[in-house]
Amino acid sequence: YITERTKEAYYQCQSLTCSCTFKTVESVDKILCQPIQAQPVDENALPPPEKRTLNRYRRYSSNHTLH
Repeated sequence: YITERTKEAYYQCQSLTCSCTFKTVESVDKILCQPIQAQPVDENALPPPEKRTLNRYRRYSSNHTLH
């Protein structure tokens, strides 16, 4: 990178009969939309997780098959 917003790149033509080599300068002109920065979460401020079972205690029907 030349600067934080500008970089140089070197390219070469893929044609075997040409093989021209050239340099480009790419730069950011304007940022249209930036991602929203995630705000850190205080783990002590969160409520404790809800306790759950994983359907281990499912009852059987009268013909003893699982639903």
